[in-house]
Amino acid sequence: MGGPSVTETPSKLTVIHKVARIQTAGTQGPEGGEGDPGPTGATGAIGTVSAALGADHTADGFKTADTNAGATIAFGQLCYFDTTDAEWKLADSNAEATTAGSLAIAMAAGADGAAMEVLLWGFVRDDSWSWTAGARLYAGTTAGALTATATTTTGETRRQVGQAITAKIVYFTPFYSYAKVA
Repeated sequence: MGGPSVTETPSKLTVIHKVARIQTAGTQGPEGGEGDPGPTGATGAIGTVSAALGADHTADGFKTADTNAGATIAFGQLCYFDTTDAEWKLADSNAEATTAGSLAIAMAAGADGAAMEVLLWGFVRDDSWSWTAGARLYAGTTAGALTATATTTTGETRRQVGQAITAKIVYFTPFYSYAKVA
């Protein structure tokens, strides 16, 4: 009723409106005096890091594999959705156009033009990472890189994309806002 909605199918997640309220478990509650109806019930595993992260190069969250890679991309690299070519390409804080829109984490190596799975939001594990738990993570100045150091270079974009939960696990939740360093 008037609020954002999400439709989920086994291979595709479609978000209607730019910001969506996601309900994957429970039932719809009654309308309150103010606002939209809210979810009730707790039957799912929302907000928990599942056993799916028990191995290297795994993720748990909202993923899609409906779009191709627009470059050679490795697992764990930060990607942006190029709306002109409708492909995932490597994000880089040196180029505002690559960090201003939708971001994702590559879930497997992808060749230019090949179908590619990406994590849109959730938890991802890479045993080659060595983050400090609690560190905020940003788009890096190297194409596809994450960094715990926000850029301070004039003309670059600063966009927070998540937080290190452990040395090997990242909570990927890219903020929609970003700053251009002046």
